[in-house]
Order: sequence, then structure tokens, then C-alpha cells
Amino acid sequence: MSALVLLTSGCETSKPVDKSAPTSESPKTISLTEAKLSKLIARAERARDRKLQTPPTFRAVQSLADAPASQTKQPADRGLLAERLFGVADMGEGAPAPYASIARYERAENRVDYTPNKQQGEDLEVALLAAIVAAIDAQNFEPQASATTWDAALTQAVAREATVLLALGVDRLAKDYPDATIDLLASRPELATDLPHLGDWIAFHQAQNTGAAANVIGSREQSFVTREAWRLATALYRSSGWSGVELVGAMPPTRSADVVRPDQWMRGAPVGKWTWPEESRESLGTVGPAIIAIWLEDVVDARLTQSLYAGYLSDAYRYDAASKTFEWLTLWDSPSSASQVAAAFEQRLRERFKPGDGAAEASGRFSVFAEGLTVGVIIESGDDSDETRSARRARAEHLLKAHTVELMPRAPLPTKFVPTRRDEFVARAAESTLEERVWKASDVNLRLDLNPLGDDWRVQRPDAGTLRWFASHQDGALLQLTVELDNPLGPAFGSEHYQKKTAEALRNSFQDASVEVLAKKNQDTTGAFGDSGLMLRLRGRLNQQKRVLQLWQFRRGDMLISYSLQSPPESFDARLAEANAIVSASRRLRDEDEVTNEEPSAADGQIDYKIED
Repeated sequence: MSALVLLTSGCETSKPVDKSAPTSESPKTISLTEAKLSKLIARAERARDRKLQTPPTFRAVQSLADAPASQTKQPADRGLLAERLFGVADMGEGAPAPYASIARYERAENRVDYTPNKQQGEDLEVALLAAIVAAIDAQNFEPQASATTWDAALTQAVAREATVLLALGVDRLAKDYPDATIDLLASRPELATDLPHLGDWIAFHQAQNTGAAANVIGSREQSFVTREAWRLATALYRSSGWSGVELVGAMPPTRSADVVRPDQWMRGAPVGKWTWPEESRESLGTVGPAIIAIWLEDVVDARLTQSLYAGYLSDAYRYDAASKTFEWLTLWDSPSSASQVAAAFEQRLRERFKPGDGAAEASGRFSVFAEGLTVGVIIESGDDSDETRSARRARAEHLLKAHTVELMPRAPLPTKFVPTRRDEFVARAAESTLEERVWKASDVNLRLDLNPLGDDWRVQRPDAGTLRWFASHQDGALLQLTVELDNPLGPAFGSEHYQKKTAEALRNSFQDASVEVLAKKNQDTTGAFGDSGLMLRLRGRLNQQKRVLQLWQFRRGDMLISYSLQSPPESFDARLAEANAIVSASRRLRDEDEVTNEEPSAADGQIDYKIED
């Protein structure tokens, strides 16, 4: 990490403000005083954990001019891939960062331009903080060369936004949750959804079909950049603090596969080297997992396209301009992944070439083919026919047999990947067992014997998720246990505010519901669960049927155990006695009282990313 030490040691002393920067074209009324700007600079430096070398000047303008051409120039393959894959002829410029329309740092002039006449209050404050953090980065790291591919451009954008978003998260945490730390936020990056501005920027929004709308693709690009920048920043911070985050400036990633899988980037996962069947002067390139995910949003929920990252290994394409033939080969980690990807590609291309009004078949010529770990695509122009389909099949067989791909090793980063708390939670949850109606879970240190439920109950364990087991009775009663991570940024567990929020959530799930908070004395014993933090009983209608629901909640380290019974009113007392018996007879697997958050057992610290729906 010696390179980072040198970078850090060179930025401790601030220099005078650059008075030569122009300050004209400002609105007559400027809402920000020098004292206010000085405070914003101090906040940005504190959040970013670095100081400015030379404080920028600030200029209020009516509107932000277009960024210099050098900053907005699009890679040549962006237009090609947009036309071949998306069916969009003119992509235009990508969407700006969420705050870039309010404030922007101009590196050449060391100046922040902002628009006080359009945005006031907190929006302007956040945008100015982001611009100041961008200035800190620009003054301490060399600019990256212009990206030559669409995949590289998205990668650079993610790297650029990573430090900015993490600094904004630190600042917001200090403002709204002064008792929380950035270490908590890095370990639990999903908690950012509770933070103003940042939560909305990284959220998954309602899917929009691209059709021929380049602005929708641009919006997807920016959503991808913001989400992945936050994930990358928190991953690097977990590994080595701010020194780790600054690797995006000192040793920047070059492909989107690195930023969407920082664990693989850190350990130096190999990169594919492709050889095509024959020599050609055609355009060669890589699509990359970022564009694949953006492309598939038309047919797959954006949250699920994230699972592509876990299986993606490499890809390569080539394009013959004379015949307008696009050939694309992709490599995945398992035949199962390849099969699922091939189905998604097929569905997306049918959407891309769906027939126009009155047409019986899709307009366009394409084929999707797969074998083993490889999925390929051929897209041609013109009307299709039996002859062209036969030719594509022959070409697909040739490509599958004659291409080669070699996974080339590369050096790892000087830091080690540390999984998130949720990664560790999911991995530990998968270790729980349900055998002969005895459930054991080491992560919450519990053993439950469900045999007393009898033959009228059917006990099952889901494959994954927060639901650990459930039992259904012949009379329609349902008994279940869930374990989830708590929300340290929410109301304190067991508090009056917490009880009200929980009761309201239950009430909204039923019709004509009434909720009663039960006293702890109503429970004879909670066995190995410990003291109940909350017991609620709800009466109402679910799917037009009368139901009674009782909920027990217990705290276990940073986990929340919810044990619930839902029953028809006439049999509720009998089912409640059975549910209480299970709790009373619960046992601990270990003698220690506290549950520790152990690290994953894998020697290399790697945990597969999983998408929980």
C-alpha cells in the first residue's frame, strides 16, 4: 500500500483560493455566503477524509452549460451495441449523476458551478458537497484516459462516483444518525435506503420498456452507475477503509466485471482471451455484464439481473459492417447459468424484433445458441427465411466448435475482500437444518423440537430466505419462524415507536384488523429464546376469512427472530397451546448466552453473491 501512503502524505496542507477563476454570469441574488461555503468545504473534507489542495472558487449560474466535449464523447461501440442489441439508432449522451444538474466541478478551472435559482435548501447543499468531493478527488488523483468502449465508460463512471457517494453517506449519517458509524453502513450497505437522497438514488425503480427511447437506456445507465458505485465503495471501505476506496483512483478498474464483483477484482480473477475461428478485420469488442444487465431489464426485473454478475465469466463480439452481421459469444460459470442466460437472451431478442402491427413474425434475423458454458448470439439485417436460418445454424455450430477462450491470470489488488454482514447472514442461515422435525440453527443458537405438533401438522423448510421453517395444520392454521437482520437506523427494538410501527404493518396486511399488545406475563416461559421484546395479537380477516394472528419477537445479537401463529378463531386456543409448547421446550445449541457474528468459514473470504426475492 506504499502508493497510497505517498498519495495521502501529499495533501495535508491547503493552498490559497485560486482568485483567477471567473465569477461572472452569476444571478443577481446569490444565496450562499462565503461562511456557508467554508462550512460545506469543511464537511466535505471531513466526510471524504481528505483535504483540498486548493479550495475551488464557486460560481452561481442560471443553468449549467453542457460539459466539455472531452467529458461527453461517447465510445464508438456504444452506438453499435445500442443499435444491434437495443434497436436504438441515436443514443445521445448518457444521463448525468443525480446531483450534476445542480452543481458540477470543473477540473480545468478548479471551479464549482451551481444553480441556486433552480434548487434551494438541502438539494443544493447535497449537490455542492458532491462537487467539493469531486474536487478533492481531482486534486489528488490523475484523470483517467477517455474510455474507448461502452463497458469501460460505465466502469469509469462507477469508479468516479464511488468516493462521492460514500462521502455523502458519511455526511448524511453524521447528520441524521450521529451514533452510527460508517463501518456499520459499509457492513450493511442496504441501510443506505433509509438515508435521504442516497436511498432514492440507489433504489430500484419501476421498469420502463426501452422501445426506441434512448433516454430510458440513459436512465438505466445512471441507475446502474449509482447503485454499483455505492456497492463498490462500501466493499472497498470494508477491505481497507478510505485507503481501500482510493484504489479506484490509484489502481482504477477497467471493466464492469470488476466493479459489479469487487470480490473477484480484489483477488485477481482471470480475464478471458478470445480467439475467433478465422482472421478478420471486423470490429472486435466486449459487451460486459453491465450492458447485459441493462439490456435484459426489458424482460427481467432489474433486481434479478444482478444475479448475472455471479455467473458471468467473459464475453466477446465481432461485427462485420459490410454484411451488418453481429456475432457474440459469452462464457458462464455453469451449464445451468448458461441455460438460464440463453433463455433470457432469446426472450429479449424476441422483444427487440417483435413483429409490427399486423405482422405474424418477428422482423429481423437472429439466433441464440448454447453449448456447455457458452451462449452465443448472431444478429443479421434483413428479412429472414429458411435459407438464412439454416445458414445461421451452420454458422453457430462452427462458432461453438472453432472458437477458443483462455482465462488469463492477473495480479490481485493489495487488499482482501470482506463480505457484507448480509452475505455472512445468508451463508450462516443456509447451514441451519431440519431433520426428523428437529430444527437447528447455529447462527441464532437455537434447537427446536417440532415433533410435539403431531401428525395434523405438516412441517417444511424453504430453500432460502428469511423464513426458516413453517408448519401448516389441517384446519388452516400456520405456524412459522423467520430470522432477519434488524435495522439499527430504525426505532429501538421493543420501544413504543417500534411497537406502533410493527402493529401498523400487521394491521395493513389484514382487513378490519384490531391489534392488542400482550403483556409478558401472558407467556409462561420463552425457553431458550430469552425475554420476548414484543408480543402482539391481531384479529381480522385475511382473504375474506376470519383469522387470529399472534406474533412473538425476540432479539438475538443483531438479528430479529419472529415466531408467529395464524389460525381460524375457533381453533386458536388449541393451536396457541401447541405453539407455546414449542417455545417453552426450546434449547440452546451452545452454552454461551450471546450470539457472535462469525466470519464465513471459506479460507479466502469469498462468498457467492445471492439475490433474495
